[in-house]
Amino acid sequence: MTIWQVQLEGDVRNLEFLAGVFATGPRKVLRDERLSGYLYESDSFHSCSTSEEVEQLANGELAILSGTLKLERDARDGLKHGAVYRLGPTGGRDVFVRIHESLQVRVEMGAMTAVVSDAAGNVITQPGPPLAGAEAYAKYIAQAWLASKGREAVSPLHRADVARALRALCAAAQVER
Repeated sequence: MTIWQVQLEGDVRNLEFLAGVFATGPRKVLRDERLSGYLYESDSFHSCSTSEEVEQLANGELAILSGTLKLERDARDGLKHGAVYRLGPTGGRDVFVRIHESLQVRVEMGAMTAVVSDAAGNVITQPGPPLAGAEAYAKYIAQAWLASKGREAVSPLHRADVARALRALCAAAQVER
């Protein structure tokens, strides 16, 4: 099994927060001991055979984490990834760097309500009165997910509707700068 990591770029306070929440588990945010920075490691990278595949998965997962940071910490900027590392058996690492151009767009959404249920359909908790926009719904899910340190069944990484809302919030945060 190949271990891949991506270099994280973002506000150091947000990266420190994530490192505290995601120190263990299927998704980890780790301090880079070789360079003064942070790394993201995900079990979803294990099936990847190229750095391009890792980047594609990382982009989606980092957008969700960025949306979560926007809701939980009112983060102004989203997370980005830098280099991709493939760890070698002797402790070395291969470094892959790609140059990207990007376009950022602002998205606005209307009011909605949400009920979160487990895999069996049991309501986990009933939110209060409807809050404005998808942001309220995504915040509710993000709080449950962070409280469970990313292991909760309602993970935004596995719920397409929540993932879309968090990505949209991440994109909105990028435009608000």
